[in-house]
Amino acid sequence: AKGELLAAFELFELGESELPPLPRVDNTRHVVPDTIRPKLARTRVEFLTWGLRELKDYKLQSVDSPHLEVELAGSTLVMDKIKSVKKLANFKNPHNFLDVMLPVEELYLPPINIRVLDN
Repeated sequence: AKGELLAAFELFELGESELPPLPRVDNTRHVVPDTIRPKLARTRVEFLTWGLRELKDYKLQSVDSPHLEVELAGSTLVMDKIKSVKKLANFKNPHNFLDVMLPVEELYLPPINIRVLDN
């Protein structure tokens, strides 16, 4: 598995006093404390995609009618499929957008995953 971890750690000296309570649990999941959760802002991400060019064969099959999927922060944008990439390799609608909640701090921005799929 590959990924990233956002965590906070505290050391407590064991003594006569009691340890602080554990974080709240909702439906068997620990809730991330607000003090370490990144601040989020509603953000519109715009994508200008004109078309797909020079697509190579995949598993010995040519790519004829592809479409594009963009995934960001758990939301997926599926763009219109191109009917025939050999005749016209452009998208009908080149301007698309995705409204997502993104961290304000650039350090915590999630990756953008782009997939080209053939129909």
